[in-house]
Amino acid sequence: MTDKEYQTIPSLMLKGTEYGSLLETPNNILSIDQTPMLCDGLEETVRLWERGLDAFGMESHTTFAEEAYGAIIILRLAFKDLQQPLALVPRKEADEILKSFDEALKPMVRSYAQTPKLAKWYSGLPLKVAATYNRFRGQR
Repeated sequence: MTDKEYQTIPSLMLKGTEYGSLLETPNNILSIDQTPMLCDGLEETVRLWERGLDAFGMESHTTFAEEAYGAIIILRLAFKDLQQPLALVPRKEADEILKSFDEALKPMVRSYAQTPKLAKWYSGLPLKVAATYNRFRGQR
């Protein structure tokens, strides 16, 4: 996609991209092997958000973006752990990872407060991720 295409609400929600359907609903992720691509989509979402604020000459969002990227890296590791026959990450720690991801996205949600559709979509991402994680963890 070009920069102009990222200026619409659907494009910010990655609709029409390889990530769009994965971010749409947790039920679109059918196997644990799709979770790295889910995390790629989450990183792309943060990148687009960061790029949008960069276009306005803002700098305060950089720290928030770094926190979101860090939370996604840890989330990747939690999903990778589920590929093992027995998960090594204790349930309590997994819950903290999911909560940290939720907290990391809150600045993004707040930044779209004047665009309710985007705010709702961003606030729903942690719920979709948690539902996906819990579904795969529950299959053990």
